[in-house]
Amino acid sequence: MLPQELKDEILMYLDFETLSSLGDFFLYIQKRKYVLQEENIDDVVWDGKFNTLKWILKHTSQNITKNTLKFSAERGHLEMLKWVHYNYPHAICTESAMDRAIVNGHLEVVRWLHENRTEGCSPNAMDFAAERGNLEMLKFLNEYRPDCYTDLFLIGPIERDHLDIIKWVCQNSEFDLQKIFNAAVSRRAIKIIHWMHDTYNLTFSSFNDREYNWLVENDLSNIVV
Repeated sequence: MLPQELKDEILMYLDFETLSSLGDFFLYIQKRKYVLQEENIDDVVWDGKFNTLKWILKHTSQNITKNTLKFSAERGHLEMLKWVHYNYPHAICTESAMDRAIVNGHLEVVRWLHENRTEGCSPNAMDFAAERGNLEMLKFLNEYRPDCYTDLFLIGPIERDHLDIIKWVCQNSEFDLQKIFNAAVSRRAIKIIHWMHDTYNLTFSSFNDREYNWLVENDLSNIVV
């Protein structure tokens, strides 16, 4: 017998035609007068309903889709991701799976994909981690996917004033410090400006009236030369 909770969960996702083929279970549904929803397997995966996924795949004609691995990774459903990987060896997966896991901060998923899949990530992977201020993700990618960043790598963390990211980059890379500082001033990243000026004694000379007024208003006139 299925637990009541699992029955209720399954009912949320199966369409009328599929439910009609399930015999006694369908009679149970009619008796309970459920409103049947026309949802699909992607919704089950997206919501992380692992037991429901396994039941549907075993007892109905529905199959995994091109999104099953990607959605599992994107939503951080690691156990579901592993199960699909081992039970459906031909499941479709692309670099988008790791990218989406990076965007959503699922480090253990990213680690598992790196160790167990071959698709890798896109050249924007480190950009995604830096933009979201995820330092641990950035460190992991720097170690195992060091070439996966673009020329816009530092724009995101500067615009969002992610000081810990900029600190780590300044201390662990060969990026031009003055260029980082100039970008921080241009994008008004106050925490980054203060830290870089105090740490490296950097100054700013290429400014317009608007930028100068902003610097004065924020007690940053000491960085102007």
